[in-house]
Amino acid sequence: MSTISTTPLFLFFCLVFACCSPPEAPQREATESETPATSAPAPTTVSIAIVCSDIDRSLLFYTQGLGMNRTGGFAIDEVFGLASGLSGGAPFHVERLQFGEVGSTVEWKLVRFADQEGAPLPEYIQSRTGVQYLTLIVASVSEHLDRLAAIGVTPRGETPLTLPDGRTFALVQDPDGLFVELIGGE
Repeated sequence: MSTISTTPLFLFFCLVFACCSPPEAPQREATESETPATSAPAPTTVSIAIVCSDIDRSLLFYTQGLGMNRTGGFAIDEVFGLASGLSGGAPFHVERLQFGEVGSTVEWKLVRFADQEGAPLPEYIQSRTGVQYLTLIVASVSEHLDRLAAIGVTPRGETPLTLPDGRTFALVQDPDGLFVELIGGE
């Protein structure tokens, strides 16, 4: 029986392995655009602003009708309105609202300009472009509808309706025409 030297065979397999292995990627710093999204801090608050034709009616709708809490307000003067690009120099006032505790992750802002006229209310969500509706998942749709009825707001269409999953759906509109879906228990 002949003896085969293992050293050349071993060197052959090392060469094959080295040639077939993928090259190591060079190490470099990741650019900002390549940084994974998880490394960026998450926002603590999302603020949504609605320009209102009648701030008092809107405050009534959102606080007494939907149960939001007023958390403060502030004014924007002509200088900041122009410099920021927000209003072209028109001053305005902002009322801040939130569901639940102050510091929750969603803030609703009602914006009032002097002599703001309201546009005609949209008939349906496709009647105009832009943000058209808000969905609120609530414990009791009927409790919200009772509070809204007390301030003269009636449901739209044939709502409330029962959804296939058993939850209740109702649709109302705020004083400036934003549709609000209420989904939850009866």
